[in-house]
Amino acid sequence: MYKVIKHFTDMQDNNYAYYPEDPARNTYPRKGLSVLPSRIKELASDKNRQGCPLIEEIPEAEEKPKKKTKSVEKADKE
Repeated sequence: MYKVIKHFTDMQDNNYAYYPEDPARNTYPRKGLSVLPSRIKELASDKNRQGCPLIEEIPEAEEKPKKKTKSVEKADKE
């Protein structure tokens, strides 16, 4: 998973806009979209139309934790 570090419009995804400050649009790729490793490399480097990195990898430890279900929370307390 990658975080958006600079606003860009993905021309390979019907001009879908990514914004670093918008929690709904600051993760690349968006849910349901499959991208090639070469596209990730392009967006993470200066080899794109903007000439600077647009995304960076999110280390697994920093990825958003999944919400616990009530049954798991109850088990944690016991």
